[in-house]
Amino acid sequence: MRLRFAFVFALALIISVGLTPFAVQAAPPGVPILASPADGLTTTSHTLTLNWNAVPNASSYDAQIGDTSDFATVLRSVSRIGALYFAIGTSNALPDGVYYWRARANNTDGSGEWSEVRSFTIYTLAPVLASPADGLTTTNHTLTINWNAVSDATSYDAQISGTSDFATVLRSVSRIGALYFAIGTSNALPDGVYYWRARVNTLTGTGPWSEIRRFAVQSLAPVLSSPADSATMTSHTLTINWNSVSNATSYDAQISGTSDFATVLRSASRIGALYFNIGSANALPDGIYYWRARANTMTDVGPWSEVRSFTI
Repeated sequence: MRLRFAFVFALALIISVGLTPFAVQAAPPGVPILASPADGLTTTSHTLTLNWNAVPNASSYDAQIGDTSDFATVLRSVSRIGALYFAIGTSNALPDGVYYWRARANNTDGSGEWSEVRSFTIYTLAPVLASPADGLTTTNHTLTINWNAVSDATSYDAQISGTSDFATVLRSVSRIGALYFAIGTSNALPDGVYYWRARVNTLTGTGPWSEIRRFAVQSLAPVLSSPADSATMTSHTLTINWNSVSNATSYDAQISGTSDFATVLRSASRIGALYFNIGSANALPDGIYYWRARANTMTDVGPWSEVRSFTI
């Protein structure tokens, strides 16, 4: 009897102060502990996954990515997901920049506090140039410039200019999948000094230009073969000969009575042969003569060779 009275008295007291008997206090879940990426990570990947640890009594999670630590603008977010991660894929890839992220847990009693804030940086690398080597001098008017692959690249751009500031771009390619740019016969480069660079394109933007390299294209002069310098001969008909030049398409040759070639007595232009024949139809009278040769390429006329003399 006394126990029943005590129970009734206690129940009446609880009701009188507005409490519900046997009620459990509502409690939102705790704060998630962020797992990866590590705070301050720098990556070249424009797609990544944010991960956090499970929270007891949580039924779902929210996650946010912003470009400021106060999340004044939320750039990417998920709400009420059951997973312990938020994957940034190709469809919502992030451009280069600094980003901040956080997560929180939810249950039927509400949302918990946001986690700590972590940051990460996405930075697209410039391609590492492969060949030609910086400072190369070549007689080839057609060549290929090469660079190494960059992670997350979707395509590449490359430029060739006559100046290191690329004020005027002479040759270029855009959005190519290859790791090279071939200068062929249709766009061969004339003699000169050139500068080149490359850059990468990604799902979200264009990366920085690479270092700048330089190369020079210079046609060679033919090496004269015969007659020997200062040769003396009795024949008024003769043949002058020279050696071939790489990338030459034809040759010119001249004979003069003076070493400055102020007056050209005999000449041949754009010939395919490595010689110039002075026959009976254009025989030379007695005298001292000077001769030289040069190569023509797809884009240029090369320099004159050394000057040799002969006497008839």
